[in-house]
Amino acid sequence: MLKEKLMDVFKKRYYRFRNNVKPYLEDFKVIKKGEPSLEEKIKKAHEEWVQAQEYFNSVTDPMLIDHAIYKIHAAREKYNFLLSRAKKYRR
Repeated sequence: MLKEKLMDVFKKRYYRFRNNVKPYLEDFKVIKKGEPSLEEKIKKAHEEWVQAQEYFNSVTDPMLIDHAIYKIHAAREKYNFLLSRAKKYRR
């Protein structure tokens, strides 16, 4: 219980620190200006996965089915990679 509370406090302080430091990191070109956050990248990857599934459901040409399957697998792997990265950083 105490460990969970400490982790919550740490996370809040970390995110506050990160948000306050980000402009300085951009000024010194440590990170690119306007680079999306990991959360934004995860949301975008999920949208790409959903779009790939919709594309698969709409394909009627048998030659495009393999392409649609590839798009689904690629989008899912990207989404899973970003999720695992987020979990790693949140520990």
